[in-house]
Amino acid sequence: AGDVMDKVWLQQYPQGIPAEAEYRAYRSLKEILTATCTRFADRPAYGNLGVTITYRELDQLSRDFGAYLQKVAGLKKGERLAIMLPNLLQYPIALFGAQRAGVVVVNTNPLYTGRELEHQLKDSGASAIVVLENFAHTLEEVLPRTSVRTVITTQIGDLFPAFKRMLTNLVVKHVKKMVPEWHLAKTIGFTEALAAGHAQALHRTDARAASAVRPCRSMRWARSYSEAITRTRRACRTSRRITVEPRPTSTTL
Repeated sequence: AGDVMDKVWLQQYPQGIPAEAEYRAYRSLKEILTATCTRFADRPAYGNLGVTITYRELDQLSRDFGAYLQKVAGLKKGERLAIMLPNLLQYPIALFGAQRAGVVVVNTNPLYTGRELEHQLKDSGASAIVVLENFAHTLEEVLPRTSVRTVITTQIGDLFPAFKRMLTNLVVKHVKKMVPEWHLAKTIGFTEALAAGHAQALHRTDARAASAVRPCRSMRWARSYSEAITRTRRACRTSRRITVEPRPTSTTL
């Protein structure tokens, strides 16, 4: 009984929200996304800094991004796309777009150092990357030593309405100076990629290919190491404590 978790968060669920997600009827995350976008088309899907996109917009934008990856960037089923973004509207679009294109997602920490980023890109074999311009200077350090051939850059306000987009990107870049100088050849902006993909058809992929999010080997090693530590701690708690008594000393005269 002590192992049963009290699900206190369920008290905060609005009326009508089930306690458990019904996912067994779907073969992949792609199918869940498609069904959800159809069912809740005009409801808010994601919000960021006062800007919201609906499920209908998410469906269209992720389709466009997936078509860009397939038809313009030329990524094949099973190739890797690294996503080096914080919590922005661009993230779910890139994630679901990649899955719809049959591309494997490699989540990449935006705060990685050059050495850490190089290791992950090499380890995962990423062919493309989506990176916020704030961190493009880190990518610049290591790009020539990786297999990445497509670089998609984005700014914080890229999916905001026109005036707010211009103002946000201007302040971030030139007022707060949050974007270190970077120079990368042959990059494409996120909105340009969406526009290019909009004119292309999205080739359907099978469910298994579109549902992958791949941890790199170092992440799998860390998880295994963590599990081993947990097992060791449990063993230590359940083992008997052995007390060593001091041996009496004797003196022979």
